[in-house]
Amino acid sequence: MNENTHFVFRHKVFSVDGSYFSSRKGGRDPCLNVPMGEFAATVAIPALRKEFDIADDSEDGKLLDVVERALKYLRVIRVNDAIPSELLDGSASWSVEDRHRAIARCRLALDLVNWATGKKQGAVDLTEFAKEIERPKVRAKIREAIEKVAQHLGESDDALGEVERRIAHLEHELSYIEGLRERFHTIRRVLAIVDDAAVVGGLGQLARDEIERVRVLLSYAFSRLGSEFDLVDKQHQDVLSALSNVSVHVQLIRDVRDAIHYEMKMWDDIVDEWQVYEHGGADGGAARVLETTYQFLAQNYAIVQVW
Repeated sequence: MNENTHFVFRHKVFSVDGSYFSSRKGGRDPCLNVPMGEFAATVAIPALRKEFDIADDSEDGKLLDVVERALKYLRVIRVNDAIPSELLDGSASWSVEDRHRAIARCRLALDLVNWATGKKQGAVDLTEFAKEIERPKVRAKIREAIEKVAQHLGESDDALGEVERRIAHLEHELSYIEGLRERFHTIRRVLAIVDDAAVVGGLGQLARDEIERVRVLLSYAFSRLGSEFDLVDKQHQDVLSALSNVSVHVQLIRDVRDAIHYEMKMWDDIVDEWQVYEHGGADGGAARVLETTYQFLAQNYAIVQVW
């Protein structure tokens, strides 16, 4: 087992069968969970360090630092699990589908055409644009744009091939943004389910007031999450700059990817609860899920008034 790539601990406390690291709800307060008969003891990492005299500069102490960072990407970590690749080489430890890669390819192709023609198109249906890409006229425009970028770069005898490699690199990295964007659409469905609950839930005035508070906070949360996608979209619209400084741009994409992925991980339990409610299986009905949702939103998306 490679100690540089896996969670290999030395202290005996980590050798208890069935123990694992996790975060509390909302991705906060990383802790070690240790089975004790029918129950499990949950020990926060700061308390764990103190209770078992694990020095910060010891091998186990340093590895606990890695655990705290790794729980941004993983729900559960067990001893000897692999350290997520985000912390090793910056790549994503989760996978995307071919459709996400196809959408990323379309976005980059559209950016290339807009840059080469000097005409920024308005809102474009990427599904329709994917069909346009196969037309000879559009393919010729994309090829012309790639050749134009190669002329600007002119860094090697194979400038055209270098541009194509850089485009493929960006496409790969942006496919993870598209995977997250699809997840974002799933999260946004919570608002529609909440609205349905308001109509058919037979709720009292108190619950209806809570629905309104939840709606406001959901709108704010979705706006904040959406701004992260807007940020990365705007960055690669300047396609010449992105391809000229591809390593810098890839790092920006990865930073945004990790920030969005971490934030969306916090939503998993809430989305699951609303989906269970939607299919008629939630204990306590809409009122209980509303209360849980409001607590989550108030904790993570409180609207601060600046006077």
